[in-house]
Amino acid sequence: MLARFDIVLVAFPFTDGPNVKPRPAMVIGLSERHQDVLLAFISSKVAGAASSDELDIPADHPQFSQSRLKMSSRCRLSRMTTLAMPLVRRRIGSLPADLRPPSARKDEASPSRPFQSPGGLMEPTNASIQRGRQG
Repeated sequence: MLARFDIVLVAFPFTDGPNVKPRPAMVIGLSERHQDVLLAFISSKVAGAASSDELDIPADHPQFSQSRLKMSSRCRLSRMTTLAMPLVRRRIGSLPADLRPPSARKDEASPSRPFQSPGGLMEPTNASIQRGRQG
């Protein structure tokens, strides 16, 4: 079973067309009810400082091997997609706990909040909860 901050291999869709490419991605949220997974794109292009919507995963980090990535990488939280869980090819590893944003570390103590991004952007609203009850 997948969990938040797992790093997985998926056929990540390009935004400008129907093509896909096998890429690592980080699990942001899961919907067991709909069998969907919200993923953020991971890139090995890490030039320059990370912006506010990027998360660096440096190869020189003491627990980098936990990620099972091949080189320093950057998770781009502005590049997300929702895919059906069967499209996840396999789990590669997980993001080391001390690389997770501080807000996510606090949220891990509260497992009843399944749809949160590292920045807390995916918290369900009352309207989405009501729609879920109707469907």
